[in-house]
Amino acid sequence: MKAHSGYMILIMATALCLSACQPETSVIVFPEEEKPDFPATDFSYYLPDADSIRNVLEDWVGNTEFSDSIVEISFSGNGYTAINPWQDDGIRLEQSDGELVCTVSTESRVVFHLTGSGQMGFKLYSPRKVKLLLENLQLTNSKGPALNLQGKKRQFILLSGENTLTGKGYDTADGKEQAKAALFGEGQLIFSGDGSLTVRSAGKHGIASDDYVRIHSGNLTVISAEDRANKDGIHAKDGFVMDGGSLVVESRDEGIQAGGDDHPGYCHILGGEIRILAANGDGIKSTGDLCVTDGSLQVQSVRNEGIESKRNLLIEGGTIEVTAKDDAVNVGLLLTINGGRVYACSSDNDALDSNHDFIINGGIVVGIASHTPETALDADGGSLIINGGTVLGIGDNSFMFVYPSLSSRQYSTEMLLDNETSYNIGNDTYPEAMNFDIPATTYTTRILVSSPYLTEGDQRVQKDVSLEGGEVWHGLHLGATHSGGKYWRDVTAFLGKLKNH
Repeated sequence: MKAHSGYMILIMATALCLSACQPETSVIVFPEEEKPDFPATDFSYYLPDADSIRNVLEDWVGNTEFSDSIVEISFSGNGYTAINPWQDDGIRLEQSDGELVCTVSTESRVVFHLTGSGQMGFKLYSPRKVKLLLENLQLTNSKGPALNLQGKKRQFILLSGENTLTGKGYDTADGKEQAKAALFGEGQLIFSGDGSLTVRSAGKHGIASDDYVRIHSGNLTVISAEDRANKDGIHAKDGFVMDGGSLVVESRDEGIQAGGDDHPGYCHILGGEIRILAANGDGIKSTGDLCVTDGSLQVQSVRNEGIESKRNLLIEGGTIEVTAKDDAVNVGLLLTINGGRVYACSSDNDALDSNHDFIINGGIVVGIASHTPETALDADGGSLIINGGTVLGIGDNSFMFVYPSLSSRQYSTEMLLDNETSYNIGNDTYPEAMNFDIPATTYTTRILVSSPYLTEGDQRVQKDVSLEGGEVWHGLHLGATHSGGKYWRDVTAFLGKLKNH
């Protein structure tokens, strides 16, 4: 508990240092006629296909037929009691070396109901899909995983009541069997139900799958940060998918890792709420494509990157708030934002960094980067293209050197501003084109802003204004009106500039 208490102090200190904010769930949608056309260039071959993941019908437990004969197992201390209708017909239970080992040879798809409180692990070998109903289950295994599912098919885990699994990962001496987490699955791990599950790891990962992990519903907490031997919160070889429910992760290394160095893994956030604090690793790391279409993400990385995709990142919706020491968001290829809300703040690097093109077609984007030469909105190997949305990028005087490309379809402007000051940008058509606050920074602030309400020609800028109404989101006053203040200067809206290194 001492280690966990210290880690919580680290969480609070990091939250103060990086100014993490509470999530917002509503989204400002501009009138249809004010949305710009998308660029003529075809980037579609880069974009992750969320529908191909969303529509995998086999991932819903109700689409698989299971036997009506249920294996009931109740744990108590170092022992257990069982009602096994398959005892003479293909299911064998045997307690050995701190584990209850279950071997399934029947051709039927079997349901296991696990309850009680035990000081042992549960290991399952099955050639078919299985359904495990965890109901107020408390398992602690000091030698290995609390739940060790060695079957290579789908493992449906249904949560009821409050469940806790405490264990650690291990590898067998001969290397033939892996179990690298407190909850491990050789096959797909698919969570659902209306209960909760807390997984604590005393070594290696919290939850790991040699296939993929998917969360439909339920409230999951994964703690893999209290021991020097800890690694990732969730480690999935093929991919991670979240449709709903809630997930809280405290990790020593990556909060969620999909894939490995030599094995691309995808990550698709389709809904639900995710909160991650990673001590040494990335908050979310995908070695393949990463896609967010809905849901709420709060990610903090104390020493590394917040969200990283080695390939492409597509944001279609949802609310994303990331604070990190390194890049808050880093993408190997194409970064595309079509909707939703994105807040990215780095204390020592870029806020949003793409190593190819960076395209904003819609949504609300706020990026705050660190000192020169780091950048709020960066496109190292390509172009920054802004076609829609509300964008506020904040950096220091020489720092906003990546301007929107000439192929952009929406007007932008940039300027030097004072810290801790409220501003209004307006024009004859839209006097409230943008209203925002500049936070306290350690540098002379230069900003880049873009909005559907910026028009060709000069925009009037006023400072020290009073802003009323609307909604405040990370410095943007959405739907607000201004009063008072004083004229500061005119700035020119532009469709694109060359990079000014």
